[in-house]
Amino acid sequence: LDAWDEVIPFLIKPAAPASKLLVQFPTNTWLAYDDRFGRSPYTEPRTFHTSFHRPMKRYLKWIEGATGETVSDIEGYYLRWLEQNGYQVDVIANSDIVDSSILNPGNYRLFISVGHDEYWSKPMRNTLQAFIEGGGNVLFWSSNSIYYQVRFEDDRDTMLSYKLTSYASQHDPLWGVDDSLVTTHWALPPVNLPPTSLVGLSYHYGGVGVGGYAVYRTNDWAFQGAGLHDGAVIGNYPAIGDDILAQEVDATYYGWSGGRPAPVNTAQTGTPANFTILGVQASPQSAPAVMGYYEDDQGATVFHAGTWDWWKGLFLNDPARVRITHNLLARLTQGEVSPAPIARPGS
Repeated sequence: LDAWDEVIPFLIKPAAPASKLLVQFPTNTWLAYDDRFGRSPYTEPRTFHTSFHRPMKRYLKWIEGATGETVSDIEGYYLRWLEQNGYQVDVIANSDIVDSSILNPGNYRLFISVGHDEYWSKPMRNTLQAFIEGGGNVLFWSSNSIYYQVRFEDDRDTMLSYKLTSYASQHDPLWGVDDSLVTTHWALPPVNLPPTSLVGLSYHYGGVGVGGYAVYRTNDWAFQGAGLHDGAVIGNYPAIGDDILAQEVDATYYGWSGGRPAPVNTAQTGTPANFTILGVQASPQSAPAVMGYYEDDQGATVFHAGTWDWWKGLFLNDPARVRITHNLLARLTQGEVSPAPIARPGS
């Protein structure tokens, strides 16, 4: 059963870092889809100014065997799984990373984005870029990520989005005044800052996915101990009629070299040329989807799962998916993957 529900979520921002893992919830996207009082950026007529001071309508997702105590929302499940597996984490809302005093390499080793993380402001993006350039690691268990630019006003209590269609909104009052802040696709004019340049992948090259990933480069650290071979398919769960590419997925252009996928046309897409592709969509009926990572000159690793439904493998206790997850968390917090049971970083 899928359903919409109305909730008033509370996220308790840490007064001081209590962990080296910072998890960001996609509160901007929650708000964008919230038509609690009849309008949202998606209704007709639309609203361009949306207040956080109201109950939110949030999409809740269940799969067979799940209950309200185990899976009620994607983001909450990630948090519960991390805590149940011994990972101490701090949690923030989207707008909290406007403040770079919170997200910086002195406070955190790893920034994690979860869920449908579509709407970002320029200060948010600048903070994440500075975090990466300072050596901070990034993990996107999300998709349709950094797709639309928004702005905040009223001390971040109100979100502005002037989009009328999928393209630029020339009625945005900053059009031609400060084009870098116009609320449209990050990748399109007049902004021209594709999310691929920051996180490697984008919904512009993906779509609505089906099935699981065919994995490659299975000797990579991410697959250590997972028992996989090149071409193996992970994340396809026909027993429950679901999979990890069931909704919107992110990708980049890729070709084949030596039987393995590799980025192509990177000057066009903005994907870093050294992006390592570890998985591509296995179903010919699916939109392109990609999983992989790149390392920058400062030694930071940016890993993008290409899907917000990575959690399904954790809920189903898929051994390969669980092992890959522990490998990611170990490498991106401790710098190495242990072949023995994973040490859980509490701080």
